[in-house]
Amino acid sequence: MSRQACFVLVLVASASFVACAGTKDDAAPAPSSEEPDAAPPPPVAEVADAGTALIGALYMQTPIMSEMAWQKEGGVRIGYIRQGQKVPVIAAAHPQENCKAGWYELVQGGFVCGKYASLDLNQPSFQKAGHPPDMQASLPYDYAYNLTNGTPLYRRPPSRETRLESEPWLQPKPEVAEEEAQAETPDAGAPSNGGDGGTPWYLRDYGGAKPQVTLDELRGGKGPIASRMVKGFFVSLDKDVTTDGGHWWQTQDGLYAPFERLIAYKPATDFHGTWLEEGPATVGVILSHKAKKYTVSANKKSVAAGSALGYHTVLRLTGASVTLDGVRYDETSEGFWTKASEGTKTRAAEPPKDLGPGEKWIDIDVTTQMLVAYEGDKPVFATAVSSGVIDKKDKTRDHHTVLGSFRVREKHISATMDADVAGVGPYSLQDVPWIMYFQGSYATHTAFWHNAFGRMRSHGCVNMAPQDAKALFMWSEPQLPEGWHGVMATAERPGTRVVVRE
Repeated sequence: MSRQACFVLVLVASASFVACAGTKDDAAPAPSSEEPDAAPPPPVAEVADAGTALIGALYMQTPIMSEMAWQKEGGVRIGYIRQGQKVPVIAAAHPQENCKAGWYELVQGGFVCGKYASLDLNQPSFQKAGHPPDMQASLPYDYAYNLTNGTPLYRRPPSRETRLESEPWLQPKPEVAEEEAQAETPDAGAPSNGGDGGTPWYLRDYGGAKPQVTLDELRGGKGPIASRMVKGFFVSLDKDVTTDGGHWWQTQDGLYAPFERLIAYKPATDFHGTWLEEGPATVGVILSHKAKKYTVSANKKSVAAGSALGYHTVLRLTGASVTLDGVRYDETSEGFWTKASEGTKTRAAEPPKDLGPGEKWIDIDVTTQMLVAYEGDKPVFATAVSSGVIDKKDKTRDHHTVLGSFRVREKHISATMDADVAGVGPYSLQDVPWIMYFQGSYATHTAFWHNAFGRMRSHGCVNMAPQDAKALFMWSEPQLPEGWHGVMATAERPGTRVVVRE
């Protein structure tokens, strides 16, 4: 792990406990069944194939409907495309009362209303969007960590004068007498807003604690600042921009943060699980930083320590074990043995009784913190995960993952997770990748900010390493059509079964 990643990991240790409390839905305005706008003149379309064209999304979530009807009219939302993404459609529009701009039929299936998407890819709303997700990488975007309280997110790059008004830390500090300076020092225990002569919350000293402000209080109103960030917030990056007013990070949602207030983030781990090409097998993962390989004698009466075994090493186990001097050792397929206490391993699971032949399903064992993907009764993938923290003594700290049998309800390449947490403060993680919701706000998703897979860590969701979350996302149902940012399961395209057990 790089020193930079270590630094960020320490700073965001608390964030992993609240990563699933809420998800921001950056949707288009709720579509109405009454469209007042007149149909626009036909734009010049970018041709995809004979009789088809490419249509571009104008909103962060441009809805894809099952038919030319909104949900209150009987339509079903089956997915969405994100602002700046484009998909092939049949070029002819179908104007209707509920969409006077015309419905376009996607070549992949479904319909989008021309009010929220356009064949004219020169539209400003399309052109100003962030770059498309990188579907070949383990993370779809690059990310940055906010280093300090109060970092502004501007709607557009501001002038130097606006910066000096909005970022008081850029102003030279006036020379004052020591007694006067002490009298003006903010009281760390005072309310985060108001009081203390109106000192802004982000200029106060909290003694290392998080300021108790809310997400609503961070919003900037109608001025140049869209919102401010608390230390520890993450943003997804589009590009860096230099203007007369300074150097900026432009975020995926089109806002601008001062370059020096963020640090580009490196994922905390390159750990990943393993695909199982052969028959049933037990998979183990080392969880100790001091683990070793062991040699057990032929008569199974003595053991000798060997070379070191790295943290998060993935092993295939034979199923043979022996206990010597009260310590259990498991045999690996490579011939050496490991201490059972230095890792975790998969446990066999019974397929759901109503499972179809060869049907995909996912087994999440919160006791072992292992996930196994199956096709019928055949395991095909295994890895270590981090489910919700369990605290049976303190309910406020008990974030156990829900147990039961569910199905993947919806999948998102990424979505923003943010919330206000009582006693902790706000958090915001923009564009958390490879999300699969299976029950309420419970989901599997990437956690690129920690490296504790194999141990409970989350606020209820099932955290996965970047490569693993992507692998599961691509393998599971419903499949995400090319160019879409999210897809919803339907009766015709049900989601993959997810079983969470102890």
